[in-house]
Amino acid sequence: CPVCRVTSGNVPILKLVNEHAHCGACNQGIEIDFARSVEAVFSIVSELRKVDQRAYCIGGPFHAPHILSQNHLEPKDKVEFESTVVPGSYGVIARQLDRALGLIAAPDVDATQAKFVFGADSAATANLEVLPGNVCISIANEAEQALSVRVEQQSEIEDSLSAASAHAHPLFSKIMPEDLLSPDQLVGKSQAYLLTIRLTDSDLIAEKIGEVRFREAWKSVQQQTKSSQTSKDSQILSDDLLIAPFDELGALAQSLCDLLQMTRDTNLLLRSCCFGITRGEVMSGVDTGQPAIFGKAVREAKSCLSSEEAGKLLIAGELLAHFAEHEFLKRHFESEKEIRIHKNSSYVRLRRSS
Repeated sequence: CPVCRVTSGNVPILKLVNEHAHCGACNQGIEIDFARSVEAVFSIVSELRKVDQRAYCIGGPFHAPHILSQNHLEPKDKVEFESTVVPGSYGVIARQLDRALGLIAAPDVDATQAKFVFGADSAATANLEVLPGNVCISIANEAEQALSVRVEQQSEIEDSLSAASAHAHPLFSKIMPEDLLSPDQLVGKSQAYLLTIRLTDSDLIAEKIGEVRFREAWKSVQQQTKSSQTSKDSQILSDDLLIAPFDELGALAQSLCDLLQMTRDTNLLLRSCCFGITRGEVMSGVDTGQPAIFGKAVREAKSCLSSEEAGKLLIAGELLAHFAEHEFLKRHFESEKEIRIHKNSSYVRLRRSS
């Protein structure tokens, strides 16, 4: 369960997991996200030794070793406590406000105290840094409602596999052939930043440089983009369109900046491209020859560039402020901006510098 983190059910094989489940502890239905909600448990085979399949209860501290504290604060209440932190990042989360503050433990910091405020001054305490070890943490509730505030360690998952990435691994079908998912099962759903690149005249370029050089140049664009992605297997690629999702806007901006500095045949391709930067909910499914990512956000990312000219960049209006001072905009695009409305969404159009 994404709320209480208690097991809501068990199944013997992966393909029996449904899209929804019910959490008895919270008494509410939950949507199953394979990338975040499913845990694989490996145990010895029953022929060798009997093993009880049990789930940890919600009250057991062993169930949640990542949680440093959980406090209920009435309006104007304040709590102060000591805890031991290790190097890494921590979230200070008030679910009622749908807002999380941050705590970073780093060895090059001298501070041993952190004071967090929920309410009007939340932004001032958004990301605090402390020295690993014993730390004094203070949390104040300046909001007009009672809050349940949790301080929890945020684990790094770069060295682990989600259900989505594990299922896509070529060894998965060999090791667990009975666990293959059916084509209609959803593997993941998440918010992502989308970089869309469309070739405005692929036939003309292929005729000019040759089919083989065209293919290699377009492939290098894909590889360059993939090198900056977190989800490296989730792209949509055709002869004239590339859509790549990014978890972070900074990684997307760096990828586009690197692309615009590429040379020779690839540069010729990129000068015949238009670009789009959008954000939305992206879904991923079982790879059956269909696109690895799909959904309304993907369709809109594709359609918003369908009539754009080469050298244009469309940025979703709500994202423009994040790029206002970014170096690649100053270096590669003119400062003049146009507003374009597409399917009730506002975009800002920029022209590439000559």
